[in-house]
Amino acid sequence: MDAGALFCRWIGLRDASASSFAPAGLGRPHPSSTSTTPPLAESATPARGTIRIERLADPANSPENVLRMSMRDPDPLLFTIRIDPDGTVALLMRRGQTDLLVTLDLPACPAGSRMTIQYGWDLDARLGYFWAEVPSIGAYCIRPIPSSLGLSMAELRRLVDDPQACQISDEVIYVAAAEGLAPAGPLPGLDGAGLVETKDGQLKPLASIARGDEVKAADGAPAQVRWVGSSEMPAGGRMEPFRVNTPYHGARTPLVLAGTARLRLGGIAVEYLFGETEVAVQVRHLRDNVAIVPARHAHELLSDPLIRYYQLVLDRPVPIRLSGVVVETLDCSQLRGNPNLHFRSVLTALPPEILSPEIATQCKLLRVYEAQSLRQMQAA
Repeated sequence: MDAGALFCRWIGLRDASASSFAPAGLGRPHPSSTSTTPPLAESATPARGTIRIERLADPANSPENVLRMSMRDPDPLLFTIRIDPDGTVALLMRRGQTDLLVTLDLPACPAGSRMTIQYGWDLDARLGYFWAEVPSIGAYCIRPIPSSLGLSMAELRRLVDDPQACQISDEVIYVAAAEGLAPAGPLPGLDGAGLVETKDGQLKPLASIARGDEVKAADGAPAQVRWVGSSEMPAGGRMEPFRVNTPYHGARTPLVLAGTARLRLGGIAVEYLFGETEVAVQVRHLRDNVAIVPARHAHELLSDPLIRYYQLVLDRPVPIRLSGVVVETLDCSQLRGNPNLHFRSVLTALPPEILSPEIATQCKLLRVYEAQSLRQMQAA
């Protein structure tokens, strides 16, 4: 994570078929990383840690244990994340005589919806959090946890590597563990190598843009950068990378974007289908294996588990052109009026009062079937 956010090192990742645990950190070190923090011993408990789960919703008539870890040796431990049929998400942790029970009130997920669940602890601050989100219906909830409990490196290893000690449901896409606090809420999803036009007409890689720079927005007028940053996240689930090939959607160079990154599209087909001059569409919903293709195969998640994306916040809610493709900047709408989520987000160092009072998405966001209709009409 960037300046202002706490150090985070992803150390474990598990999907339905395989797992990987590396105390020194998964994947290859990022060139911009300056951290030299050595890995902890197996018996040590990280002062700060994160467990992140992504799952596909499969509504049932009985409670579902998304993850359940039970251990007797060396110390009794129970760690469970459960979802009830009404949508309630519960975290139960029991270590010896100490119990932790936290619930989040969310509506029941529609079948096929993706859900993110995240638990983070900070033993030094004696404060943690439990957060869950169902983006397809705009539902999210975060709850601070006083005196949260952490997991040791040995316990995190068993959570990732030991299917006998830790069971996960069939709907889980992946479980990831980090030393440090990973961000909650909206995440960067843009290619740092993508080119942004500055106010004076220069083209600069997004990764080189700095706070205070003025860039040319998609409407042709200048906008000032209030925040720019990146985050390194597991490259599965909602963060799965897709490549936008040239010359489709105006791309002058190939771009690698997160599946949840939003393109802005217009034209005759958009007006005919939706009565709008412009719509927003998630990249993953436009996949056609020609213009937009997966940037990697599913089985590559464990061999290349992490990916770094970049993003901007501007002084007004307008999209930008990234190597010719019109993309939305970070949607801060969830963070306004929610100090708990803002504090745990990538924008933790940005004072909330300087966020734009307007919601970033000012046009219709297409649902999956609407995006498919648009894609089919454009291909006809």
